[in-house]
Amino acid sequence: MSGNTQKIIIDTDVGWDDVMSILLMMKNDQVEIAGITVTGCGETYLADGVEIARGLLALGDNKAPVCAGAAHPSSYDHVFPGSFRANMNDVMGLRLQLPPPVTGPDQRSAVQLMSDVLDAADQPVTFISIGGLTNITALLAQATPAQLAKIGRIAIMGGAIDVAGNVADLNNAMPQWNQGPIYASNTAAEWNPFIDALAAQTAFLWTEPTLPLALVPLDACNNVILTPEFADLIVATDPVASFLKQIIQAKTGTSAEPDPVPVFDPLATTYGVGLLTDVTVETMVLDVKVVDTTTANSCGQTYRTSRPGTPAHQVVMRASADEFKAVFAKLANAPVV
Repeated sequence: MSGNTQKIIIDTDVGWDDVMSILLMMKNDQVEIAGITVTGCGETYLADGVEIARGLLALGDNKAPVCAGAAHPSSYDHVFPGSFRANMNDVMGLRLQLPPPVTGPDQRSAVQLMSDVLDAADQPVTFISIGGLTNITALLAQATPAQLAKIGRIAIMGGAIDVAGNVADLNNAMPQWNQGPIYASNTAAEWNPFIDALAAQTAFLWTEPTLPLALVPLDACNNVILTPEFADLIVATDPVASFLKQIIQAKTGTSAEPDPVPVFDPLATTYGVGLLTDVTVETMVLDVKVVDTTTANSCGQTYRTSRPGTPAHQVVMRASADEFKAVFAKLANAPVV
């Protein structure tokens, strides 16, 4: 790694799209994965997510530390459907193909790992938030001013500004995924802020100091749809590329989610590390609704506001599918870093 390599921390719930993001960053010679922090508040359970992340790193003999964070959100008890999470815990049937970890378990908490990386950094650190903001807001609650000053960007996959959310879509896609009216009626929120709405609101309204947030919501993600073509773009045969190809084939071949399925996290990740330029970015003040209701629920909805004293953040409202495919193909077929 060169001295100019961008240090990143990937904060993840280790869903299928998180897996894609991690694998792509393992092939990006412009970044160093300084650590992976796992949240158990999203698509996988905490212990499973940690072990999956360690196995993914082992595909490329990557010794980055993986540390466990929150097992539960800081507000409410919103969860993905149980059978959906079970499928993610099994990496859609691919988990047994992951090799044993190349390093022993790291007993530090997610917050401690983030703090240690910031303390040691001699350049800004990029945070890739692709699983909700529970771990990151836990860091904010105890970080020193010197640590906060070293955060270069927090790139977040989450939210839906001018488009519908996807909580109700997933809930209503299969009978066994129906978790009741709080989920079934929520057409406004995207899953990551919905899982921990208070954490998302805390990050968006943070003022001391203003955080360098960059949000990639469904507005942009809906421009880039996951199709079997992405698997066809992979011609490399190394273990990282091969597993990436299998993830895409599994997702595009067996998904019961409502079609079409955006690429989600890989779009936010590649934007967050500076690989996407054909985007439309707006600057706006954001807030998140944090109250659950049993009818027309909008908890987790991310929306524009004009609240005085609230910082404005960058929001990617459009992305280019062609540019993302080109970046994806370059990374997927690159040597493992």
